Amino acid sequence: MKKVVLFLTLLLTLSLLMSIDRHLVIEDFEDSLVTFDPYIGDTNPTNWDLNYSDTYNSSAVSLYLNGNNSKLEMITPISLSNSDVWEFAAKKTQTGTMTAFGVGDSLHTLFYTIFGGAPYDSVNWVNVYEGAIGYNTWYNYQIPLADDWLARYDYIPTIDRIFFINRGNGNVYFDEICDITNDLPQAPTVLVSSQLIGSRTYDNYRSMTFSFSSVITNFNDSLTYSYEWQFGDSLVSNESNPTHQYIVTDAHPYSVVLKVTDSNNCQTYASIDVDVEFGDSSFPLSVNFVGDIMLARYVDQEISSTGYNAVFQDVNPELGDADLTVGNFESSLTTASIQHPTKSIVFKGSPSNAQALNLGGIDIVTLANNHIYDYLYSGLSDTQNALNQYNILYSGAGENSYEANLPLIVNKKGVSLAFLASCDRTGSYNNYQPFLQAGFNKPGFALLSPYYLSEQLQSVNNIADFKIVEMHAGSEYSIIPGSNYDKSQGIDLIEESEDEDSAPKIDYPQMWDYALRHYAVDQGADLVIVHHPHIIQGVELYNNKLIAHSLGNFVFDISRTDCKPTMILRTKLKEDGFYDYEIIPAFIDKYYPKILRGGVGNKLLDYISWRSKDMNTFVIADRDDCIGKVVTDTTNIPHEHLPFNTSFDLSTSETENLSQVIPMTHIGYLYRINELSPPADWSYRAGRSCVWFGDFENPDFNQWNITSDGVFDSTQYYKGTYSMKITDNPPAENCSVPYKYKFRKMSTGDYSVTGFVKISNANTASIKVSYYSSFTANSPISTQTINLPLTTDDQWVQFTEPITFPTNATCYIISLNLRGDGTNTAEAWFDNIDVVEWDEWRSQNDNIVVNPNAYYYLQFKNTQGIVSAQLGYEEKKYDDIPVSNANTATIPLNLKVYQNYPNPFNPTTNIRFDLKENNRVEINIYNIKGQLVKKLLDETLEKGHHSIAWTGINNHNRRVSSGIYFFKVIAGKESKIKKMLLLK
Repeated sequence: MKKVVLFLTLLLTLSLLMSIDRHLVIEDFEDSLVTFDPYIGDTNPTNWDLNYSDTYNSSAVSLYLNGNNSKLEMITPISLSNSDVWEFAAKKTQTGTMTAFGVGDSLHTLFYTIFGGAPYDSVNWVNVYEGAIGYNTWYNYQIPLADDWLARYDYIPTIDRIFFINRGNGNVYFDEICDITNDLPQAPTVLVSSQLIGSRTYDNYRSMTFSFSSVITNFNDSLTYSYEWQFGDSLVSNESNPTHQYIVTDAHPYSVVLKVTDSNNCQTYASIDVDVEFGDSSFPLSVNFVGDIMLARYVDQEISSTGYNAVFQDVNPELGDADLTVGNFESSLTTASIQHPTKSIVFKGSPSNAQALNLGGIDIVTLANNHIYDYLYSGLSDTQNALNQYNILYSGAGENSYEANLPLIVNKKGVSLAFLASCDRTGSYNNYQPFLQAGFNKPGFALLSPYYLSEQLQSVNNIADFKIVEMHAGSEYSIIPGSNYDKSQGIDLIEESEDEDSAPKIDYPQMWDYALRHYAVDQGADLVIVHHPHIIQGVELYNNKLIAHSLGNFVFDISRTDCKPTMILRTKLKEDGFYDYEIIPAFIDKYYPKILRGGVGNKLLDYISWRSKDMNTFVIADRDDCIGKVVTDTTNIPHEHLPFNTSFDLSTSETENLSQVIPMTHIGYLYRINELSPPADWSYRAGRSCVWFGDFENPDFNQWNITSDGVFDSTQYYKGTYSMKITDNPPAENCSVPYKYKFRKMSTGDYSVTGFVKISNANTASIKVSYYSSFTANSPISTQTINLPLTTDDQWVQFTEPITFPTNATCYIISLNLRGDGTNTAEAWFDNIDVVEWDEWRSQNDNIVVNPNAYYYLQFKNTQGIVSAQLGYEEKKYDDIPVSNANTATIPLNLKVYQNYPNPFNPTTNIRFDLKENNRVEINIYNIKGQLVKKLLDETLEKGHHSIAWTGINNHNRRVSSGIYFFKVIAGKESKIKKMLLLK
């Protein structure tokens, strides 16, 4: 039987604390002997006073600071415990540069800013309350001091000093610093039990009746309690001691979960298993995950004309087939008129738009994102109420940090799943005050950090069978996860102001994308889902758990082409975990998602395969069904090698001969260049497709801006069933069919335009490329026109032309153009129009290509004057990808990493690990900012136990300072991250 586990918390909102006595007064300034020392920035040391007229809650005296006046007070040492919460009162009466309260011990300090702008050091400064409260108002700022200290310094301090900071020309009052820990209401502690009271077996099912009981061991007569039992068969009860009858045709025990909520809004969970096994298993439980859903701005206007059903109409069959569908809800549904005072972009939709989620098959959403606080707490609360009205479950935001961090426990088919949501896009980089994360008595979303992520996961240990972590994190418009968030450090970002608001740089937490998501798995997450970049990134299998690094948008009004590809991540679950991960490609047509089929759907799958392969994860496209399959056992994937042969011509120049772009057959993935004849000093390169709708096979997706001059033509085509036909009737004019949206320049490599054309009676036919400095720019920097060959024999002709981006161009638009001869009707048919993004040139001897990949084109060159050649190449086709069970290892577990010892340490500690097989091992030490401090090891080791000492020396042979560090052990494709503390 599953152990009963209690989910305890000591958080409380301001309203619960205003009327009770403080347990321990740390400082109220009523001692006439109180003394202060000047602190950093104290340029007006005499501009302070003990004030007797303006105090908090009718106290006798307050501390008044004027101008640059920062004070340090030494106090009787106070040893904190793990859950200590303090409170201080403050009132700002005149604008200054910055106001803060701080605490410290002999090693570290921690400051809480409440007005102005903190120094940008998110390790020592907490900005959660900054700008949240107006001027001339006394307010109690509640701070979970023990948690915040542990999150940064990883030990429990003895506080012996407090700080009062005032910088600039402002005025501030401080009063009543208290330890309120013992005044906080305690969450109920609950014991549950069950007893079988009746059972009867029929031919096809069994009837079983259980009585359940609950006992609150710290029962308080002054409180009322509500109960919610989830029995695992989709039925619930609100009784304290219910009786429940199961109609059983199943083959596994059921997890029963009880949630108890008291009238202080404190919650406890308890869980117990009951044996209801009888027939065939009801497993698997199927779950869908989708990306960002925004039902505001232009989407809100579209809903007004199309209705609620239209939003998910084209994807509803896929979503509705699952037991649960989960998405990120990134907007406010509210009638509130007061928006966030400093955010530049806010999203607001009608509360009735929540109906679209219900009709579309969305069951659960995360609210932990940088738009849930766009209309402050009124907007957040209205959104929660709208979701409640249409039975949409949610987690990740609330009236305070306690509510925001609460797990969502969902029990289906006897399995309990915990959905844990948090976000690190606080808006602090943009100085969007008040910042967006929740505080102890401030609304917002649950803050994502290593410490609080670990706390969330631990809170549901042995309550939930499986834990799903949902992160709103990473860099907006990034195409891969980053090793850090600073744009100058090599992440592939568009260098422009971000479309939303929270541009990432060095925000806390300072553990970067890969490391933080791996850390979630190391701490017990069974699945990690990431939102925020707006662009699909690859998926990664890490220690047998799937990380979806970005699902992109799903319903959104961003018009960038790189934000329109989307996906449904579909997975199954049974008693030993998640398995059978599949990717269904989709595309946002205007604002709503549509399922992608055929060639363009496979292009999206190939893109995901390429990005995932960079993370040592195989995603194979089933080209017939247009579904991507994540391979969890790579040891023996069924495959075949398909040989292809073709001939090609090369153009001549003074230096080298260059071939046309050669479209691959693309039944599988490019694997090998087998033959090039005649022999020469051949080089080749492979290229990816950038214009996914350039084959014109999906006219219903409306990606081309069709005018009266253009039409999708099903009578003439080079390949497939459609081409784009442009007609110019006399007198001649410039006829054009442009692509609707700008394409992103994805890399710094070479690009070419290629395609096939058939022309009649034309004066000129061309492809025009217009280059832009940003997606928001209205006018191009420059244009490039590629004149196409004019044909007279009514034959399709291929063209290839390199294009050159201006230095400051980040995106581009292409258009198809035709001008007649002025006398006759001119016609041109365009097909397989594409922009090719090339990889580097490779030698013919470098003929094996990593796959799966997203290559669609080849090009060859030589310097020996050869103008005609024969090519033989292979594609690798994977067939009948086996569905692996949840406990099938992606990579045999070879690495076990122990906590370093001693820890804390000074200056030497030992990093210990076991290898089951010989392997190359790398050990790196990182500081709390994610920067590499020391490469400790990089060599091949034999199997067995190993211990490597680190003496606190960095790569420059200098001793590092006290603080938190992380060590990462990498053995082959496995890695583990652990935290350690250097304490001098």
